[in-house]
Amino acid sequence: SDHIPKTFVDTETQASLSIDNSIELTNKSNEDYAHYCKELIKFIYSIYNDQFANSSPNSPSLDITPESLKLTNKPEVFSLLEKFSVRFHEFKIDSENFQSMYNTLVNSLHQKHAESQLYHEKSQHCLNELNDVKKHREETEILVNSLREQLNSKHMDVNTIVKHSASMDETVTTSCKSVVQPYTDEMHSDEEQTSNNEKLIGEIQRLQAHLVEMEESYTAAAVDAENREVELRSRLNEVEKSFAELKNSCITADTQMRTAYSERDDALKHLETSRR
Repeated sequence: SDHIPKTFVDTETQASLSIDNSIELTNKSNEDYAHYCKELIKFIYSIYNDQFANSSPNSPSLDITPESLKLTNKPEVFSLLEKFSVRFHEFKIDSENFQSMYNTLVNSLHQKHAESQLYHEKSQHCLNELNDVKKHREETEILVNSLREQLNSKHMDVNTIVKHSASMDETVTTSCKSVVQPYTDEMHSDEEQTSNNEKLIGEIQRLQAHLVEMEESYTAAAVDAENREVELRSRLNEVEKSFAELKNSCITADTQMRTAYSERDDALKHLETSRR
């Protein structure tokens, strides 16, 4: 050994150190891998207990033991992973169903909102028509009252003229009996006056008949307006009833949508928990 070159010894020493380092690194890598696998198995068992054992009475709880952490326990771990995959697929289907239900509820809510606007427009139109009928009826009542007052005034004028004519006839008759001949010319004048009074009475009676005809016409118009008002009130009540039913439908749809939101959020939370 005294004759072995120094360079050869150094080379052997370095090779030995390199091999030792490689062995140490390999051992450390194996230890890290084993530790990682153990942590992964712990996590899988924990997720199983949370998602299966705690939520289903038919799934027993799994205890983490030294045996379960061995790498030889791979079949059971893969079985759990397969269950997780099935559960994840179920959550995905539930999420898609909730999304479809949500879209249906949103479309239904939009449709109900459009129907609500349409009923509101119809209701507003009926109210406007009802106000117009009320206004026309008030104007008709004012006109009828005015005509009635005019007719009463004409009645009073006619009565006054009739009384005056009767008084004049009585006066003329008395005068004729007392003095016939001397006042013949005056009698002719009284007869002419009486004729004029009769013409005036005839004109007043014609006007009276015309006023009665106008009153009857306006009364008929007022009756028609009242019937129209009753009809519009009936239509308004129907529209208000339909609007109330539509409002209840909107409230029901909104409640269903909120319930779907809540169920979807719960499903998403479970899904998010399963992914961790």
